[in-house]
Amino acid sequence: SSSQNFTDSARLPPASPQPTPQKADAQTSDVAYCVTDTFKDKFLWMFILVAIVIVCLCFGIAYNEADWYSNLNNWTWASSMMWVSIILFIIVLIVAYCSYLGYNSAADDNTKGWILATFFATLLILMVWFYVFFKAKTLDNAFYVSILFLFVVFVQTYLIWSVNYKAGYGMILYALWAIFLASASWYVSANNGNE
Repeated sequence: SSSQNFTDSARLPPASPQPTPQKADAQTSDVAYCVTDTFKDKFLWMFILVAIVIVCLCFGIAYNEADWYSNLNNWTWASSMMWVSIILFIIVLIVAYCSYLGYNSAADDNTKGWILATFFATLLILMVWFYVFFKAKTLDNAFYVSILFLFVVFVQTYLIWSVNYKAGYGMILYALWAIFLASASWYVSANNGNE
């Protein structure tokens, strides 16, 4: 009888392993470690700090011209500098992170160099646009600068997309911003003229 029980239990299929709470916790902690490990990289903070400094300089250029800007013949929904500035700040932080991911994903130094160059170039061109638009108030020239900005952003987006498509998705926001900037610059230039 005991041998009968032994043979019956031997015929039973082995139980499939069930996921344990410990395994789920380990996977969650691995993701958390990956994220925190990324943000420990000093090179990432270089991208972020450069982006923050340039955007703050842009806001500094535009700060005293808020009244002038609000009196321009502009799209109603684009007439508030506050929300446009907040959106720009968020987008530039996302771009800094995506540029860092693209730089790290690039397999060769040539691509890394182009990603780094376009990252700096778009931020510097953006600052030039702020100066030409808000300080010089030459609206036609601001439109031409916005076209250059749009072109370089597209190149940057392509480079990052080609090495890291997830980071490329984040760059779409920058491309949309560049299209908005060019469109708004054209509209303001066409409807206000230069001072």
